[in-house]
Amino acid sequence: MKKMYILFTLLILVVTTNAQPFTSVWRKTTQSGASDLTWFNNTGGSIRSLAYNPITNKVYVALTSGSATGDSVFIFNANTGVVEGKLRRDGVGIGSEIFKNLRVRVSNDGFIYSSSLSVADGSFQRCKIYRWASEADTATLAASFVTSERCGDALAITGIGVDTKIYVAGLAYARDYVGVNDSTAQKIYILTTTNGLNFSKTDSIRLISTKTSAANPWIRSLDPISDNFTDGFWINNIGRTTNRIEVSGTPGAYTASIALSIPAGNGNGQASNAYGNVKYFKTAGNKKLIAMAGAWFSGITNTVNTGVVMRMVNVTDEASLSTVGTDTLRGVNNTDTLLKYSTHLQGAGDIAFRENGDGSINVYYVSTNNGIACARSATTLPVELSKFTAQLSKNNVKLNWATASEINNAGFVIEKSISGEKFGKIGFVNAKGNTQNNYEFLDENAVNTKASEVYYRLKQMDKDGKFTYSNVEVVKLPTKNNFTVSTFENPFNNQIKLQVGVEKESLITVTITNVEGKIIKTTKVLLQKGNNNITIPANDFANGQYFVTLNNGNVNQTLSVLKH
Repeated sequence: MKKMYILFTLLILVVTTNAQPFTSVWRKTTQSGASDLTWFNNTGGSIRSLAYNPITNKVYVALTSGSATGDSVFIFNANTGVVEGKLRRDGVGIGSEIFKNLRVRVSNDGFIYSSSLSVADGSFQRCKIYRWASEADTATLAASFVTSERCGDALAITGIGVDTKIYVAGLAYARDYVGVNDSTAQKIYILTTTNGLNFSKTDSIRLISTKTSAANPWIRSLDPISDNFTDGFWINNIGRTTNRIEVSGTPGAYTASIALSIPAGNGNGQASNAYGNVKYFKTAGNKKLIAMAGAWFSGITNTVNTGVVMRMVNVTDEASLSTVGTDTLRGVNNTDTLLKYSTHLQGAGDIAFRENGDGSINVYYVSTNNGIACARSATTLPVELSKFTAQLSKNNVKLNWATASEINNAGFVIEKSISGEKFGKIGFVNAKGNTQNNYEFLDENAVNTKASEVYYRLKQMDKDGKFTYSNVEVVKLPTKNNFTVSTFENPFNNQIKLQVGVEKESLITVTITNVEGKIIKTTKVLLQKGNNNITIPANDFANGQYFVTLNNGNVNQTLSVLKH
């Protein structure tokens, strides 16, 4: 039984996103006959983009060229999917471009942007960015610049006010200004502002690739990882893998390269090459997610199965990708009948997120030529523990734990056992709030027992009475002719740090084994009377569980530790 509870130290209370299903909130499909979706062209590829506004709680769906209202941005109620109007387009001559509203995006302070493209300036092309200060205001021309390639298919916004940055890219390789193709690179252009209203192209990031590479990162969709573009982007385009790119260099000489490619396919942790977009999202609990929707139909396998499916992948641990879940557009009256997929050459689609405050996420997505939908993920566990330790401190045991996020948390019941089987309450700690917090509890009666070890766990209580247990921590107690041992950090990184207490000078043998019983390292340490700190290098250890056994010639003490 003891060994079983030692193994429980592997369990850190985090949500396994594979178990998160999606439920439908609302859907609008080309086959549903909805009166407010009659403008949705199911053959022309005109609906390619959407965005969510966290200030107004509205979703904007952009209609590009190909119809009488080809430069419109429609306003959707984010909760119901009802179309409530269109953004104004009077006063600035929107409509002169051959491709209008290729992408629509919203800044963190609620300003709305869209990208358009026109052929101009000889063999070069002009990209324009429009800006709406609010849903009631008409658009202004925020930026207009010439590029040597098609640009505007991908648009992203970071920052607020004068710190706002616009990132824009397209579907072709850059050329120099005599029309020569640069077949080894593509550019993400960086636009900055001094007044928050007007933007100019001040720098670019040269994305290195080759035309013949299967991972050729032409860009239809890009999403910055943070407000600092040097942290990189997620990018995607039709027929290519979904990639995370890293940025390096200095102003005027920034370059980017692929750091991670999501495996192609529709299985766990995969993303079909048919997807032409990607959206990145980091939750309050520090989960890192990407999602994709819509698909190209030509030359890509499983396109029909992918084209009406939104897929979300957990990329928090890039060494172990997992699928959070999928949501599928349905047919008439949102029945379980699969929507008949309407193919298109554009390979377009788009994603937006809303965090709901209860641990769930609303995912808004568009599948070009097929429909628009909102799906909600399941509510996550109310509390995520990032750390829980129990260590001997003089004649007491000190418990420390930290939360990565808290939702609906009432507090923590501290439970103790001397057998590892039956636990009883020894205290309660109130929750601090809905952010990351550190907690501490001191058991002053730890050594007043004949047991050689004690077990601790946390019982996290929701405000509605539901509860979840943490992992179990084991503390060895001092006994006559014995010695004590505890860890400073568990999980550990590159070093195993131990505190060992001995009654007299002792030669201790330290043996480290893996879960298969294989000895990884053995060393001998001469300890002085009292508490001694031991550090064991573990740089070359693979991530996983290990057992540290200390022997003083008479007694063994074993700890379970975890490297991450």
